[in-house]
Amino acid sequence: MHFHRGYSAERFLDRARENFSAAAAAAGETLSTPGVLLFATIPGAPGVLELSRLASGTAWRFEPTDEALSFRARRDDGARLIVVEGRQIVTHEKLEVLILACRSEIEPGLPLDDTLDRALGGGGLTVLPWGFGKWTFGRRRLVDAALERHAGPRFFLGDNGGRPRLSSTPEAFRRARALGVRVLPGSDPLPLPHHADRAGSFGLRLRGELESERPAASLCERLADPATQLDAFGNGVPLWRFLRDQFSLRAVAGPGAAA
Repeated sequence: MHFHRGYSAERFLDRARENFSAAAAAAGETLSTPGVLLFATIPGAPGVLELSRLASGTAWRFEPTDEALSFRARRDDGARLIVVEGRQIVTHEKLEVLILACRSEIEPGLPLDDTLDRALGGGGLTVLPWGFGKWTFGRRRLVDAALERHAGPRFFLGDNGGRPRLSSTPEAFRRARALGVRVLPGSDPLPLPHHADRAGSFGLRLRGELESERPAASLCERLADPATQLDAFGNGVPLWRFLRDQFSLRAVAGPGAAA
């Protein structure tokens, strides 16, 4: 997920906790462990440290763990979240790569293969996420080649809650599963005011506890284990809302915005 400028830190964290609780309730359970927010910080957007600063003075407070890139967020009423640092990088081909639970310093604008090589060598999780219009034409061939070359336990494709609900499953997802590459779902909020409520609304459930002082490393180990069951939750958006968001996003970005 992303945290964009203009979002309220308190509302963002409140809604994330509520969305995680709703997902647990929909599965007939109660949320007994903290939900985890995996940041994919965009250049120029607030990261985890800025979110913690913005949350100062609200009902939320951030506490360090034994890891430099993960924090426990606690609300005055006892609600808890885990917040983990990560980055989003745009490649030379204008494809996005997410480096989750890792601080790898990789410059933007490198070819996709070089970006993935460096990301996978830095630890954490590497995700090539779906995006509207991103996996078509020549870039589709790049995604296919990346799947063949980089398939491994810490390489994933990414789905997101902004994909139209009734759209067909991307062909790349089917190819990925055949190669043993799994799909990580995420909320992927856009820089639109109402998207501040989306964190925690589209993701996955894991059974059991994470290690309290090293939650990021613990989560990475679980997700990299092919035996770990990934139970997705959440739904895509109705087509009308997808079209509205795409129009609004382009209006915010202005003419000439790259896709």
